[in-house]
Amino acid sequence: MEQAEKDMRTITQKRTLSQGGVLPSSKTKYKKRSRATPPGKCHSCFSTETPEWRRGPDGARTLCNACGLHYAKMMKRQ
Repeated sequence: MEQAEKDMRTITQKRTLSQGGVLPSSKTKYKKRSRATPPGKCHSCFSTETPEWRRGPDGARTLCNACGLHYAKMMKRQ
């Protein structure tokens, strides 16, 4: 009986989550972060599209991927 109750509880939880519900007593180990809105353009080359925004001298997510890699390389040399 215990295994059947455990299985039924698991099925109910999965169904609740798949329908967009929130489990009242469950605690998740990890929280999903919403992605921050990307900056409008790279502060170096003014590109608006990049696979990844990187940290630059002006702060987080201010450089495009290429400029961010170049900036990081220059900072390592110093």
